[in-house]
Amino acid sequence: MECFRIDESGYTGFDLLNAEQPFQGAAAVSINDEEAERLIKEHFPSLQATELKYQALSRRPKNHPRLLGLLGDIHTNYKCVTYVCDKRFLLLLIFLDYAVEPFYFERGIDFYADGQNYSLASLLYFAGPTLLDKGAFDALLAAFQTAMKEKTRKALEDLVTAARKTKWNQLPEAIGPLAGYGAPECLSAIATPGVSTDAALVVLQSLISRMEVMADGPYRVEHDQSKNLLSYHNLLERYINHDDEIEFRQSEIASIK
Repeated sequence: MECFRIDESGYTGFDLLNAEQPFQGAAAVSINDEEAERLIKEHFPSLQATELKYQALSRRPKNHPRLLGLLGDIHTNYKCVTYVCDKRFLLLLIFLDYAVEPFYFERGIDFYADGQNYSLASLLYFAGPTLLDKGAFDALLAAFQTAMKEKTRKALEDLVTAARKTKWNQLPEAIGPLAGYGAPECLSAIATPGVSTDAALVVLQSLISRMEVMADGPYRVEHDQSKNLLSYHNLLERYINHDDEIEFRQSEIASIK
């Protein structure tokens, strides 16, 4: 059976505002042990370590051509995919999903029509700090992810307060539901058990959507036993154990059946 090996980088749980790790990514490659060993020996013949570590290898300039050569070899000859997301942008999309969209849904408006949620997230990402006051906007996003995690009355009240401290009238389409109305439908959505700002599901779905396309048939997934990948492992188990017919469509080109 074909085997995809996966690994992740930049996982910080619910905290998508981590300044030291602004990106989260994961990669999958279909390769067997023998081929992996051959590639390591071919590109790093003098390497003594049992595992390739990019951070260690990249410190030495002489390794840069070897790393590029290895990547080129993998991309050319093996099925592989890498998914990288900007965690701040993802947080804004989640903010719109829970702190904005329910307000419009209650009023019969399709907030997702024509991808306008992505357009508004882009506007917030680039112009939000200027329009809304950078400090207040940052505090709003921090309050949002805290509310998504804690789901307490105080956390929800703090979120509304943070929204009202921004210059929200500059962009009422996005901040108005909380700042102007304290929209109960949005607060209820945020308080829903099980929803969070953890990006593991988004990243894993993106990987699997491409693995499904690349695989010739049934396949298995292997990963190491790092603490971060435990989240991915649990999600993989949920996918494996789900036996109903369903399709997840993340976009026009990304879907899982």
